[in-house]
Amino acid sequence: MRTSKFWLILSPSIICAVSLGTLIASAEAWFERPIPQPARQTKSPGKTLDDTIKWLGAVIEGNSAETAKRPARYDSYKYESFKFEGCSLFWRETHESFEGQMRLSKTVQDLTIPLSRLSRSSVRMDKVGGSLHVVSFTTLKLENSIRSRMKSTYQDGSEDTSTSAKSGYGVYFQNGAVADKVARAVVFSIRSCQKEEQP
Repeated sequence: MRTSKFWLILSPSIICAVSLGTLIASAEAWFERPIPQPARQTKSPGKTLDDTIKWLGAVIEGNSAETAKRPARYDSYKYESFKFEGCSLFWRETHESFEGQMRLSKTVQDLTIPLSRLSRSSVRMDKVGGSLHVVSFTTLKLENSIRSRMKSTYQDGSEDTSTSAKSGYGVYFQNGAVADKVARAVVFSIRSCQKEEQP
């Protein structure tokens, strides 16, 4: 009988001691737990060159951007006819300049961009005002390896057609996150194509 009463008197203390010990152990475990790290962004939207090129095509095809808000004077850019052959990218850029509702000029440019001739270290993404971003790159040793066929139409109705070769180019995007991923995808594609061409 005494034992029973003694147990009843001690049991709350034992329970408190066990609860306190559990609480301390839980707190220590919480403080010692690994802090979750943010997921690293992948260097390119795809794991292979084919995946990356498909992603680039989906992002560039139909992309459009404007340098200012209407009705101020502004330039608009639109990209279409994207394709990929022999480690070269092809697309059409339509660049129009406006003042209010009046179109001052329109230039349609068909580009051939040989990925293996581009400099990986030159690829960059810059914010160029407002929500406009540009992904730019240059060729190795600034060789004129980027080919272009252009047709320009002006306000007075005159036209000009020309072909050229240049060492640099830039693509405009309204979305900075997309532009950043495009820059990473271009670097990945350049690296992949340069590896393919190594003897």
